[in-house]
Amino acid sequence: MNLELGRKQSKLHPGFKNGNPNNIQLMVKEDGEPKGIRMVLKETELWKSGLKLECSKPLCGPCGE
Repeated sequence: MNLELGRKQSKLHPGFKNGNPNNIQLMVKEDGEPKGIRMVLKETELWKSGLKLECSKPLCGPCGE
């Protein structure tokens, strides 16, 4: 998935919001455009300002930021 909407990415099947099978998370917008990671996380209230797609030190373990 890309951070932002659209672009060149696969259209994913719906999933569950926060692991709840009664709460479906759509991975494409109504017009069929794929959602980005930012939009999906905002919809599930998991997006935090300043969140990065990739860590600059991926092998250091949890950074706690």
